[in-house]
Amino acid sequence: MHITRFAPSPTWRLHIGSVRTALFCYLMSKQSGGKYILRIEDTDQARSTKLNEESLLEWLQWTDLHWDAGPGKDGGEWPYYQMERLELYNKYVQILLESWKAYYARETSEELDEMREAMNKQKKPFHYRQKEYTPEQLEWYKQEWRIPVIRFKIPVDQTVTFNDWVKWETSFDMKQFGDLVIVKGDWIPTYHFAVVVDDIEMWITDVIRGEDHLTNTAKHIVLFEAIWADLPRFWHLPLLLNNTGKKMSKRDDPADVWLVLVDQFRDEWFLPEAIINFIALMWWNPWDEREFFSLEELVKAFDINRVQKSNAVYDYKRALRFNGEYIKRLSDQEFVQRVKDYLYLYGDEQWKEICETIDNDYWLTFAPYIKVRMQTFKQFEQYCQYFFLRPSTIDRDMVNKEKMKITEDIVQSFLPDCIEVLEHLSVQQWTEETIKEELISFIQAKELKNWQVLWPLRAILTWVEASPGAFEMLFVLGKEESLVRLKEYHNQ
Repeated sequence: MHITRFAPSPTWRLHIGSVRTALFCYLMSKQSGGKYILRIEDTDQARSTKLNEESLLEWLQWTDLHWDAGPGKDGGEWPYYQMERLELYNKYVQILLESWKAYYARETSEELDEMREAMNKQKKPFHYRQKEYTPEQLEWYKQEWRIPVIRFKIPVDQTVTFNDWVKWETSFDMKQFGDLVIVKGDWIPTYHFAVVVDDIEMWITDVIRGEDHLTNTAKHIVLFEAIWADLPRFWHLPLLLNNTGKKMSKRDDPADVWLVLVDQFRDEWFLPEAIINFIALMWWNPWDEREFFSLEELVKAFDINRVQKSNAVYDYKRALRFNGEYIKRLSDQEFVQRVKDYLYLYGDEQWKEICETIDNDYWLTFAPYIKVRMQTFKQFEQYCQYFFLRPSTIDRDMVNKEKMKITEDIVQSFLPDCIEVLEHLSVQQWTEETIKEELISFIQAKELKNWQVLWPLRAILTWVEASPGAFEMLFVLGKEESLVRLKEYHNQ
């Protein structure tokens, strides 16, 4: 049984790299019948905000990665916010102080800067080590009301070797690290200390996080050992890179890393199940050639041992393709409801009126033709106006295609007869199959190519470069509306 935890800091918006970590924690715990814990690491009081915290919880719920224990869950065994656990951390601090593994350090930030600068001049790295203060110094510090921090004494004679279950065996010479601050002057623990105590207290069996935490893991291991606690298994996942090979970060300029924040995906009206599938396959390879998994299918198929060892390259076009596939899989009714939800939220008054006044059966008529073409719901407003609104101007250049041998003269030569053929169809005959049969016969009789007739008809009906074909558009718009649009073009 695996007990995992996702421990975000409410200092920024949720990044898809963080969702990756949450997803793998979720999948590992669910697959083993274990527990998936959410805890909020809010000891960075300068940057943590309630707004970011609420955003984190909202976006995690949107992805369906619901936690077994954590904020908002009744009957929790612990407080799940670090700032509510200060008394617990103090208990462990006392253990380290009493065993001489931690100590009070009293240098100011200015004095530390001077020490660092002195080492820089000697071209040597600065590593803080425990200082022996004289009685005179201690008295002076007392008069200055200096508030000490508490540092953990790094075992500098030790090489920490651990088995990372993604990266295999990893070693760190602890001489390269200075003694860690574990409690700040305000008596709030630092990340390194709080995360270790939390993992001990919550019986975490598997720590899953990005490989940028590898050096942190070495520091955490010596803290685990100093507290005489069992080590969890460590899984360090590869990083997310942009197409230039640079590591992506949640604090990057959004203009440079378009759509890596979860709220951006939601604003673009991606489906959460598509994003989860997309994120999973950026770092994990299934046993077969499948690409599309529901969350339940991911739980069954997931094997963390098949996590790729190389960094993932972010591909927005692939995200679009995944989302388009999931839109296709929606039922017509669900597709229509999602589109209406989008238009009610983001559309103007005209779109809201359309949602309220146009019969739902009409929406269901065109749903099969359009949902296979869309990649996000945001595209509907831009590309599908022709289902409801006639164009205010006629763009004859869209109809005339020199490379396709379509000219205004050709269009005007066949259009009156084409309109007549369509007029002779009854409302009962107005089906996609019958329209297709009649138009193909008409084209053959005129000795024209299919595209010389079908492209202009489709363009006149929609006034966009890409849409369902002429047969589909005639059927969806209906006899009356189709003939009105064709005649308007012919008469202008």
